[in-house]
Amino acid sequence: MILDAAWGGHFGFHTDLPRHAFQVGADALITSTHKALPGYSASALLLARTSLLSEERLEQSFETTHTTSPAGAPLASIDGVRALLQTRGEELIGNLLSNVSRFKEIVQAEFALPIFLYPSDFPTGRFDPTKIVLRVQQLGASGVDIENDLQARGIRVEMADRDTIVFLGTIADSQADFDYLADALIPILKKRQEQRRESATALSWSVVPQRASSMRDAYFAETEMVNSAKAVGRISADLIAPYPPGVAVVAPGEILTEQIVQGLSSSRAAGVRIAYATDSTLAQYRVVKS
Repeated sequence: MILDAAWGGHFGFHTDLPRHAFQVGADALITSTHKALPGYSASALLLARTSLLSEERLEQSFETTHTTSPAGAPLASIDGVRALLQTRGEELIGNLLSNVSRFKEIVQAEFALPIFLYPSDFPTGRFDPTKIVLRVQQLGASGVDIENDLQARGIRVEMADRDTIVFLGTIADSQADFDYLADALIPILKKRQEQRRESATALSWSVVPQRASSMRDAYFAETEMVNSAKAVGRISADLIAPYPPGVAVVAPGEILTEQIVQGLSSSRAAGVRIAYATDSTLAQYRVVKS
């Protein structure tokens, strides 16, 4: 079993976190040290157990594909993070969990409806308690609008869409950092609060792909740009993903259905960033020439 564990580099280093990928049977994984951990940007690790995988072939493949000019600073930061987790991981993650819990209590006390997600909302081990997931649809607000308000205060969130905001706390954040966020967030939420609404399933999770050709054939085919009104039924030559969640709604070789075209338009109108499209305004789509 080979896993993408980019967001799980800290798992397994505290009893209140989900178990590490190796603890649940993974044979190999890629994990980042720059997301939930304080490594340099783009620093990551390939970890493997070689009972089922060939150590020799793994090493050969790595040497074939990695750069011949690695930067020393990211490599040093990886080793620094490793040492930090080994010597103080449980302590620092425990502090982070306490800060997250205190932050949620402070903000939640200002509102009647529950606005955060908790580990108890999920099966055991299926939620990372270091993530702060704010359910803004409970307040009838737009996560994108709140994100913009926070950015005006110099605060960046990990991701935001119409119904949800995710804040990323790390072991490098202090209690004062969380207090600063709470002081900025509470008045913004109160200003934006309206009537509660039901959450909507993101387009990325509701689309069933309709494949018309292979991705390779569509990618290398002759293409043209067509207006969005004429895109329905055509074969996409682009990969298009609303972010968040950053999961493709359509890939090269798949048919642009009415659900996809209308859903992407609605996502963009709600302030969601459209990634990878040739025309990010979605006024036109790049399609396989017929």
